[in-house]
Amino acid sequence: MAVITAITQLTKEQIEGPLFTTLDIKEGAVFYKYLNAANNQIMNGDEQTKALLSPQALVKLHLKIVESYGNAVIFKAILVKTPVL
Repeated sequence: MAVITAITQLTKEQIEGPLFTTLDIKEGAVFYKYLNAANNQIMNGDEQTKALLSPQALVKLHLKIVESYGNAVIFKAILVKTPVL
């Protein structure tokens, strides 16, 4: 839950600016896995996650990460064995 809380505290300037330029592809893939896990929790009806992070914010972050890294981040997220949540 700490990661989801940290995601909610990201400012627009951080998302548009240094966030995705400072992460390498593996870190971006782990971040992508956390976004997917949060999305799955919301889709499964977890009200606590939904209260912290809106589905619209998740979509924006998904689009931004794919814009920054391309589809490689999705494939890398599949290969990275780092567990999330």
